[in-house]
Amino acid sequence: MNYVITLMKDYFVYCYNLFINQAKRPPIYLLLFFYTTLNAGSVTVSWDANTENDLAGYRIYYGESSGNYNNYVYAGNKTSFQISGLEVGIRHFFAVTSIDFIGNESAYSNEVSAVISKKDDEEPPNDAQSLSTLVYNFPNPFKIPGESTFIRYELESSTEIIIEIFDMNNQLVKTLVKNELKGVGEHTEDVWDGTNSTGQLVANGVYICRIQLTDVQKFVKIAVIR
Repeated sequence: MNYVITLMKDYFVYCYNLFINQAKRPPIYLLLFFYTTLNAGSVTVSWDANTENDLAGYRIYYGESSGNYNNYVYAGNKTSFQISGLEVGIRHFFAVTSIDFIGNESAYSNEVSAVISKKDDEEPPNDAQSLSTLVYNFPNPFKIPGESTFIRYELESSTEIIIEIFDMNNQLVKTLVKNELKGVGEHTEDVWDGTNSTGQLVANGVYICRIQLTDVQKFVKIAVIR
């Protein structure tokens, strides 16, 4: 009888720990916001890797309205995956979860979205190739208050540009440049001082700088230290 009670207690402890571990399983950050490849009916999404040693894989959830994911696909241990067969010309919403070997599943990642282009051979606008691939900020990380970080990018043709700072929940923190015409060449004049749109210092952490032209965008991770 004592043996049975011990087994039941052990099983209860196991189930309790399983529940706690599932509740504490950290969400991951979906990086379609940082990197996308769009073509006819497909999109490639990427995300930060989950570092837990019991990781079994990832699921990508998606649908045509925010928070309503009526489809999902298992991506294995990859941190980048192409989803095909999407309806073109409309916005699709994506989120990712991680799964352990027992089947516990994390909360959804941040949600991101994209509009799928209408055809593979669709020509990009002229300025889609005008932003060089080498985009970064310096210093990185930078310490606030007292320091600022400079956004470095290079344009191959004159174009209007938008530079915005987001937090890891995809919430807009501050707009540095809004539809400003920039000339050809290297640019380092755009600076972020670590404040939000109301002038308050942001919290420690990683932020995303989005540099956007008419139909192309680049993303830079910026680390802030206080």
